[in-house]
Formats: sequence, C-alpha cells, structure tokens
Amino acid sequence: MTNNSLMIKPKLREFLKTCDGTNGVESALLLTVDRLPNSVSNCYEYQEDVKGRRFIFDFKETATAYEESSKSRFSSKANIDLSLSPKPPLGWTAKYSKKPVERWGINWVGEIIIQQHRSGSRRSIYIPGERTYDPAGRSGDPHASERIGGDCFATQFSITIAELAALSHGAVEADVAAIQSVSHPIIKKYHGRLALHEYMALQLVEAIIRDRDVTPYPVFVEEQIRLGKIEVDSECHEHSREYLSSWARGRPEPPKHYYRKIQSKDNGNGELKDELSPSDYSLFMQKQR
Repeated sequence: MTNNSLMIKPKLREFLKTCDGTNGVESALLLTVDRLPNSVSNCYEYQEDVKGRRFIFDFKETATAYEESSKSRFSSKANIDLSLSPKPPLGWTAKYSKKPVERWGINWVGEIIIQQHRSGSRRSIYIPGERTYDPAGRSGDPHASERIGGDCFATQFSITIAELAALSHGAVEADVAAIQSVSHPIIKKYHGRLALHEYMALQLVEAIIRDRDVTPYPVFVEEQIRLGKIEVDSECHEHSREYLSSWARGRPEPPKHYYRKIQSKDNGNGELKDELSPSDYSLFMQKQR
C-alpha cells in the first residue's frame, strides 16, 4: 500500500450459519486442516459407497430479503455425481492464512494458498470478510453496500467452502458451476453481491483447475461493467468510479464512501480508536472527506 494508505482490518466470523441463521460450525477451523471434513452442517456432504461417490451442496438461508420486513427461508441444493471424477489425493493442497492481506487496495480477511505439486506454483485465493471493501457494492443498498457485512460474509464463505471441498474430492469446473447456479438465487434474494459471488468461484477455478494467478478483482469488476452487469454511471456506483480511477493510476485504495460507511457502522462511539494507532485513526477521519 502507499504511504497515505490505510487498511481497516476485516473480521473473520468464527462460525458458519446454521439453517436457522444462528452460529454453527467453527468456520475458522475448517481451513486449518489438510483436508476438509466430509460433512459440514448446512453446507455440504460427501458420500462414498458401493453405488459411487457423491457431493451434495445443501444450504438453507434464513434472513430478511429485499422488499421484505421479516425473515424468510430459502433452500439451495445440488447433487453432484463424482463417480467418474479422479479420487484424492489430487495434484494440489490448500492451506488457509487468517492474516488479513491487502491486494489491489482491498482489505481481504485472509487467503487460501493453493500449492500445485506438478508445476510447483503457489496461487492465492483472496477471502472477503466483514468490513472488506467491495468495489461492486452499491451505496445505500440495505444489503450490498461498499462495506461487506457479517451475513454476506457468512453466506459467501459457506458457498466458497463447499466449492473448495467439492474440488478436493475431484469435482470439475462444471460442478462448481452447478453449485453457483443453485446458490445464485440466495445471493440475489438476500445479499445482492452477485459480482462477488461470481468472482469467488472464478478464483477457485483459476487457482486450482487452471493453475494460474487469479484475475484481479478490479479487472473483474471492469469486465462486469463492460457486460452491462454493473451500471457504473449510476449514483450508487460513484464509489466504484473513484476506486477504479485509483486503480487506473496504479495506486488503488478504497474511496471516501467506504470510510464513511465504516464510520457509521463500526465507529459510532469511537471504537476504532482502540483498534487503530493515533496516526492511522487521524488518517481514517481524513479519508472520509
């Protein structure tokens, strides 16, 4: 980051959601082992018997959707036949680093490091957390603003974990697409972060299947704009234009809109004074102007 840059550390929620929206499996522990468990409640299950091998993505979201005033539930399920897929061990392993990392001016809560054994390459998959800046977010949106919230993080993390687990059991790109297809309605109905949802799957495919460095998120966002999926000229995307301008100048950083959102959500009573150094706190206040 530049000398005038500031990284607000994102938060890693320690739990995935249960089907009723409460805390469930300790998500922070899932990625500390060489191999993910065969079953995670309200996420996925791997089965193997005389009939073959199967991977089941099964996620239930309980939250308040767009245009709704009370919580509702939506179920998402995909049954993937892995009988003809290669069995582990595969040609790669995954390790998770919980150390927050800045990439492209964005504050990620951590990264999944993929070690490719055949090529010897190491690829990083960047994980958004609560308080991560999302250049595809929409200012004023109750669910998908510039600042990623805890519920958006928890749901997206569940989907990413499931897709990573499927790949670890031999799933192919089409299988990842199947999980994306059934989870897309949940993201659209409750969270609105369709670009981030698509980008997280792309990272997995690029780092694991294609064995190449992931596409930078700002480059992906620019492509979404070209495809007409993000209306960048709208008022709610002023922050996106400001961020992409900083990216084009070679000094990417979150815009003032993001810091203002952090102020309203995370610093209402000056909580960040205990988290940031005096100089960083002063810089945080300046960046809102």
